[in-house]
Amino acid sequence: MYRSLILTAILTSVWTYAQTAEAEEPVLINRESPDCGTERCKDHAVVFLHGLTGSRETWKNAETGFYWPSEIASSSETDMYDVYTINYESYFLNDSPSVLDVNNHVVPHMRKLASRGYKSIALIGHSLGGLVAARYINFVKQRFGHEALNMHRLVITLGTPNKGSRLADFYTYITRNQTGRILRPYKTNDYLGLLNEGILATTQKHEDSGCPSLRFFAAYETKPITVAPSWAPDFMGSWLSSPVLVVEKASATNGAYACQSFQFDHNLISKPAGKDSPLFKSVQKLLNRCAQGHRGVCPPPPASLENCGRAWEGLGEFRPTTCNLESWDAAFSN
Repeated sequence: MYRSLILTAILTSVWTYAQTAEAEEPVLINRESPDCGTERCKDHAVVFLHGLTGSRETWKNAETGFYWPSEIASSSETDMYDVYTINYESYFLNDSPSVLDVNNHVVPHMRKLASRGYKSIALIGHSLGGLVAARYINFVKQRFGHEALNMHRLVITLGTPNKGSRLADFYTYITRNQTGRILRPYKTNDYLGLLNEGILATTQKHEDSGCPSLRFFAAYETKPITVAPSWAPDFMGSWLSSPVLVVEKASATNGAYACQSFQFDHNLISKPAGKDSPLFKSVQKLLNRCAQGHRGVCPPPPASLENCGRAWEGLGEFRPTTCNLESWDAAFSN
């Protein structure tokens, strides 16, 4: 039994090492929508960011073959969007770039997209991908200011551990992947505390001082998974052999404007089975309403952006809130 566990770990390490050696760039961006012969084909763009150990396969349902990004690109409801995926190195056991390293490579790709003249660029992040999106948003504000944030109106997170995951405590013992440490629970994770505080301060000031809104919509899982088989050795802990939520609701929804549950586990919350999936339809609707300037999703910006990010007088008190709206449907009805 133990020999099989050791052999599995060795083979996984060798495989991930080979992946690392073959990688040419730590971060790549792929266009998922049809090429029209120009850099910008549509008025808006949406970028998908996978999570820990993920890839483009993060968005593909293995049973149906449904590939989420290309389906968004081909849907009449979201035909105003160019669709992209950003893929970064993240291996289960082997060393991988930190979130800060990933962000340093994501920023040039996003700046290139911004230079194409899109009216808005939405972000969709699964798990760690949501934290990558949050770090990017904070960086844009710190480096380029509130005016640069005006291009980003909508961030959709799918099972993102904003307050960490208790599974990360175990994961950090078996991996050299640097990102594992920032996924640890909130109480022992100052990085996540500062990241979330920065996002709340940025988005609240952004709106309070006369900028277009920037809102986070959070989806959270309701189905647990079993991390370790029942025959796993005692040192792995009995709770790992019992069904657990990888990311609990309180963590997935922390700081979000609107929250929505979906009947998926952590892995499948990024893999809708088809166009009739409630998850696919809800995200599609968010993108559509944002492009249209729907008041409950991406409200029309102020008539003048002259004072965007500059006015300190009249700013509201810091509001460490979670789930202003308990469902995405509530935003649609506003």
